Amino acid sequence: MDKITMLIYIIVAKIMYITYLARVSPDISCAVIFEENEWKILYRAANHKMEDPKEPYIMKEAVDYLGRLG
Repeated sequence: MDKITMLIYIIVAKIMYITYLARVSPDISCAVIFEENEWKILYRAANHKMEDPKEPYIMKEAVDYLGRLG
């Protein structure tokens, strides 16, 4: 396998894990899986906003934001 294929597999595995976590525990904080800068950037990109959220949102919302970008 080449390096690009391996990178894609890693990304897919993380997305599948995030989706699973959101189904099992939708109300836990997204800070469980994302670093602070990651969940802030995800929020800003998905909502077309310039300001950061004040606190981490729940996993259910994180999956929704990922879907908007997808």
